[in-house]
Amino acid sequence: MLVTSSPAGASVYDADGNYLDETPYGPIELPSGSPVAYTIKKSGFADKEEAGTVKGGATLALGGVLKEYHPPTDSQPWKDTEGVTYLPAETRHVAQGPLTAALFNKFLKEDRQKGNFQMKREQTEPEHPEKDVALLTQDGITAYLAWLNKKCEREGLLGKEFSINADPVPQASGSTENHNAYVLNVTRVFQVPITVTTNPPGASVFFNNRLIGRTPIEEYVNQVPYVIEIKLPGHATMRRRGLDPQDLYLSLQLEPDKSVVFGSPWTNSLGIKLVPVGGNALVMTHEVRVKDFQEFLKATGRKAPARPGFPQGEDHPVVNVSRQDARAFARWLTSKERALGLIDQHDSYRLPKDEEWSSWVRLTDEQGASPYEKTLPHENSREAFPWGYSWPPPDKTGNFADQSALIYLPSSRVIVGYNDGQPYTAPVKTFPPNHLGLYDLEGNVMEWVDDSYGGPESLPIRNYGVARGGSYLSFRPKQLTTSIRTPLPENTRDNALGFRLILSSERPAIPTAP
Repeated sequence: MLVTSSPAGASVYDADGNYLDETPYGPIELPSGSPVAYTIKKSGFADKEEAGTVKGGATLALGGVLKEYHPPTDSQPWKDTEGVTYLPAETRHVAQGPLTAALFNKFLKEDRQKGNFQMKREQTEPEHPEKDVALLTQDGITAYLAWLNKKCEREGLLGKEFSINADPVPQASGSTENHNAYVLNVTRVFQVPITVTTNPPGASVFFNNRLIGRTPIEEYVNQVPYVIEIKLPGHATMRRRGLDPQDLYLSLQLEPDKSVVFGSPWTNSLGIKLVPVGGNALVMTHEVRVKDFQEFLKATGRKAPARPGFPQGEDHPVVNVSRQDARAFARWLTSKERALGLIDQHDSYRLPKDEEWSSWVRLTDEQGASPYEKTLPHENSREAFPWGYSWPPPDKTGNFADQSALIYLPSSRVIVGYNDGQPYTAPVKTFPPNHLGLYDLEGNVMEWVDDSYGGPESLPIRNYGVARGGSYLSFRPKQLTTSIRTPLPENTRDNALGFRLILSSERPAIPTAP
């Protein structure tokens, strides 16, 4: 990990406010998967907050160009990023007029949260609709202020010691109990105490998207318009908004729901069970089924994959899906379950890494960086099967090319003497799971993983995708070893090729007490 800045020589602070060094800071080595957050400070420039997650085999580069700092001064007018002028008025700067509908509409177009904020218009000059005043609910003005403050901070117009706030104008002609006109102002920020307790305890508390700790918590926060989110895995997220958090006290009963709890088995919205596989990761216990993919097709309007030419029930693994299809399914399922509140915004479905797939079949001593290199023999390497070292496999170990497949395969392409009773694909979970509770890693269908095959520059297939495991067509011993990797163009669609997904999380770390 490396933190740089332009100009250099800025001070670097960690998430707890501890001074570390000047930029360039690093490179330093950290464990893969570590979330990091730093604040970069330099006199005359706006603070720059940087965060990321360390990944193996690559340098996480943080920092960049620092913005010159131009905060309000006591006797001079000041402009925000939207061109609104604020005039000095005693201890603060006040906008020359109420917030306009045009500016609020601009916020709605740029807002990534896409909240449903209702606005009414108050016409002031019929010939100048751009001067129409915005009449807003408290949720609307709070969201606008959060957006504007963040923009002004990014551009070096404000720092943490200033905040843009809003005063309602109740005498506005269009004002109602729920909708008001607002005049913006810039003031110095003061810190005020808040208290949040929950039952059960241990919930993460986010103040304006910044994680401040776990309940029960007594903390000082900036006196600014706020959104507080209280999150506990397995429970419904609770939110509170307001213009001033001074002396805020929340005592909340959290309601259990069906959301994911990392570290414990969980069943998702498709009825697929996932089990923990280390860290903040859960893996589907079986391959994505025909009925799961059908739900995806209906929701997205995508073209269905070609039928495989043999009968498949809804619980069979879907086949004839490319790696792009699998990734599209992962994105759809992520969006679907975030909308349902089952997973967090930091959680997402994806294809497993080649290394992760190897760990599920107890391949822990592979050598090399790429799937290609890991297939090469090395000293003391010994090929193993998911069931051990013997050949042929014991009957009904998994769905391979067995005697029942003689209805369409020649005898030279089946395992002599082996019977599993499934000539084509089998319903998922037909055969026993492995030690992690995962089904069909060795057979049924090959499974896409996320890596490229790799290898020397001269290797024509080095940029191909990779499929792991065997299938109902596998009959050679090599095809059923735990280390087998099949390089395929990522647009390949095949009757013996499917996928399963991982649900992983990059949730921010909880701050620790000094």
